[in-house]
Amino acid sequence: MPYHRYETDAFVLAVAPVRERDRLYSLLTRDFGLVKAVAAGALMPHSRLAPHLLKAGRLKVSLVKGKGSWRIVGTRESESGWASLGSAPHARQAYLRVLRFLRIALYEEDRHPEIFELLDALCAKLAAAAPDEIRAVEVVAVGRLLAELGHLELPEIMMGTSLFADDSLRTAEPGGRFSSLVNETLRRVFQ
Repeated sequence: MPYHRYETDAFVLAVAPVRERDRLYSLLTRDFGLVKAVAAGALMPHSRLAPHLLKAGRLKVSLVKGKGSWRIVGTRESESGWASLGSAPHARQAYLRVLRFLRIALYEEDRHPEIFELLDALCAKLAAAAPDEIRAVEVVAVGRLLAELGHLELPEIMMGTSLFADDSLRTAEPGGRFSSLVNETLRRVFQ
């Protein structure tokens, strides 16, 4: 019986070796939520999948669902995501912390298209952010992710605004009330 091939956009949240030649990828996909998928032969020197499957990357991926597991059968690199952050170390570190948070907070195949869109917007904002506003951008992103997952109610000033509006960033400055609320919620939820 032939398997159906699914094409979707994805962020690579984590990578782990399995068996001798394969890798297991945690992917946040636009259409299926968090998916763990195996790329057969990804550790081989001439793998056609491996060059695009970089940790923290954004890509277009082709998936096949087998008996209880997903397989990656094709990839194409996307122009946004990790590559758009260039060599800005603070922006890259903030982005990696948000991805690490998502790896812990999400359940497999629990679809959240808003979270996918937020990650896209986060990459664009971090790529354009001044070094002194990166921390506020990260706090707003994590706060909005916590709200999307039902753990936090956003303050009124953030309701109905664009994801990273100036008002939201001012509210999220380090040491501020919203920053403290996000940190307290993280401690409460993940301890």
